[in-house]
Amino acid sequence: MRFSKANTLKRIDNALNWISIPRHLKGLMYARVSLGVIMLYIYSINYGQRYFLFGPNGAYTKTPAFSLFHVSDPLIFDVLYHSAILAALCFTIGFGGRFMTLINFLFFWSWTSVSILIGDGGDNLLRVMFPYLLLTDLYGKLKPNTTTLTTKILSTLHNFGLAAIIVQLCFVYLTAGLMKVQGGMWLDGTALYYILQVDEFSNPFLSGLIINSPGLSVIGSYATVFFQLGFPFLILHPRIKPFVIGMSILLHLGIWLFMNLPSFSWVMIAFELPFLSDAEYQKMISYLKSPLVSLKRKMEKSSADEKTLQNNV
Repeated sequence: MRFSKANTLKRIDNALNWISIPRHLKGLMYARVSLGVIMLYIYSINYGQRYFLFGPNGAYTKTPAFSLFHVSDPLIFDVLYHSAILAALCFTIGFGGRFMTLINFLFFWSWTSVSILIGDGGDNLLRVMFPYLLLTDLYGKLKPNTTTLTTKILSTLHNFGLAAIIVQLCFVYLTAGLMKVQGGMWLDGTALYYILQVDEFSNPFLSGLIINSPGLSVIGSYATVFFQLGFPFLILHPRIKPFVIGMSILLHLGIWLFMNLPSFSWVMIAFELPFLSDAEYQKMISYLKSPLVSLKRKMEKSSADEKTLQNNV
């Protein structure tokens, strides 16, 4: 009985230690930078129309949802809007820690509350994900080898936030796939053909490539459905996970280019970055650096050979 109890306690202790090691720090840092740029983009493209859209007498200020922008003084509104831009900039460059993450959550929640008909879906996803981001270390301050109680608690919260982000994005993919298989146009492969003829979801310079190619429309429609349904299961395999994330990034780059949905595409890409571990990022960086290192060595060798030849002459 003693041996069994001791063994159980040891397993619990090992599990707690495993949970308290912060994971995927690099991916979350890259996600923070990407999301900060997206928020700056959103605030900037609406800057010239901010009074008409969100100001004290704006078109969307009568919404009942909580918003810091529900003010009656144009000067206060301007101070808040510019503060939101400044907060997004600080978030992007990594200044302010979790407090700055909270400030951006409040500002972005406020923006989405007064911009109901403006967003393209990416703003809604970011709004849903922000509470999870508050739990995580987006600034790379946690270290795996620290043993203090405070650090272990923060690391555990970080891992729970990371898990919540991953699960939430898997639900997004799975739900999108299940909704598509209930639509006749997705089942007969004509969905992309019709979607790209809607002005709000088309790029006049590129959409014609798919509209005028029935084969591409069918392949793209079916591939999208199968990929979205399979994503939550494919990422469970560690060897193919990087390729799945790469395919997902290409998918959303395509959505951005062909359907003209920039913020949605980049928010999705940003939340896919934490799926990869620090070791996987290091491996990719080393792989990308190897040709440059090889080229540098060849140039150094060539330069050394030339100097040797000149000295001999």
